[in-house]
Amino acid sequence: MEGKYYFGWSFGWMNMFWMAGLVFLMATVWVYIYDPSLVWLSLILFLVSLNLFAGNFALRSSKKNSYMTLPMVDLTDNPLASVLDAGCGSGRTTLELTKVMPGIKVIALDRFDSDYIENGGRTLFERNMKIARVENRVEICAGDVTEIPLETNILDAAISSYMMDHLGKIKLDALKEINRVLKPGGRFLLIVFVPGWTTFSVFNIMCLSLTTAKGWKKLFSQSNFNLLDEGAINSGIYFLIRKPK
Repeated sequence: MEGKYYFGWSFGWMNMFWMAGLVFLMATVWVYIYDPSLVWLSLILFLVSLNLFAGNFALRSSKKNSYMTLPMVDLTDNPLASVLDAGCGSGRTTLELTKVMPGIKVIALDRFDSDYIENGGRTLFERNMKIARVENRVEICAGDVTEIPLETNILDAAISSYMMDHLGKIKLDALKEINRVLKPGGRFLLIVFVPGWTTFSVFNIMCLSLTTAKGWKKLFSQSNFNLLDEGAINSGIYFLIRKPK
């Protein structure tokens, strides 16, 4: 992996879906051979295995370079902007920001404790920034998105990619905190998963616990953001929102 970007998804996380799918497929065959009258059970097991294989496909697709692509939106008109990457992980979004906006400074915020990224991601983040030769344009900020260790009204823009949909009941707290650190008129690009076929393949019925697009819009209103733009990207959706001037 020397000289190449590496984002560190663990072996177990990347392989559990196809391995579980194989187990259910073998169970399908065994049940049908053992007692053909249980064809209904075989069908259920087979459908579960298909769901797991679909989840494996969706998960592995997310490692492709296309998932480093950001939507075409006007995040900021300041070429020297300070931009927060909330939940930077091992650095995919930070790298893309530094590519498309070569004059900005990125504040990379994360707790660096994700269990599906090796060592929480900080070591890999630093390594990827060095490979890209942008470490002098990136400031690592270890902390929680609900208690960002930055002053009020200090950032020109912010982005968060596939992190805030993991926050459960504290999403509103996180949105209010990002609103706090943004300057008046500052914009926030949020990319999240919502309930749908792709998320069902990965999370199964647990995807129903994800916040819907309508639910996110309600949270934006409650956290003093105005919605400017929205659309689909990769397996999720994005919202471009703005703090009032």
